Amino acid sequence: NALPLDNTGAQFTIVNGITNPLPGPTGDFTIELYDSNFNLVDSQVEIPGVTITPGVLTGTDVELNSLAAGAVGAVNVQFTLANALPADGTIVVTFPAGFEVDEGDPTDMFGQPDGFGSFSVGTTPEGDGTKKVTVTRGDSDDALAAGTGVNFSLSNIKNPEAAGSTGTYQIKTTNADDSIIDQDNAVEADTITFATPDHWDI
Repeated sequence: NALPLDNTGAQFTIVNGITNPLPGPTGDFTIELYDSNFNLVDSQVEIPGVTITPGVLTGTDVELNSLAAGAVGAVNVQFTLANALPADGTIVVTFPAGFEVDEGDPTDMFGQPDGFGSFSVGTTPEGDGTKKVTVTRGDSDDALAAGTGVNFSLSNIKNPEAAGSTGTYQIKTTNADDSIIDQDNAVEADTITFATPDHWDI
């Protein structure tokens, strides 16, 4: 049906076929109105854009190989992507203060998911005592699709020396420019226990 054109407002909703871009500013929008012969009748440019917020990772879990205080071992990480992870994207796992990375040997990833392809691993100590482990994909690989379950392990992680709650972990995926794609900033904490001695001296 024709729309009245004499300074009359019109509002409608496009229901299907629209997919949001990755998180960040969208840029401005443009609306153009055409007649039945595809002649431009009216337009509005520089309609302010919006900011797309990061997606929410689901099924997140950071599972320690051992809950003993000061133990060194592997840590299993799992989550499900809300948005695709690009071929050159990264996964960042943040351990609370008290954990150590690169313990004995550099921290590495193993058991990577199918289709993950080449990668490199880096670690960064933060000023607040947290430790970040960043897994960067090689840019020759394909994107991992939204809805993909990701499960891998990180080696040479040392537990806090003190017993008690670890505090929550954080997992995020990012683009090559470090803009966040998906995240979970409150992955369930673990409870560290005192190590059991091999023997007692009396």
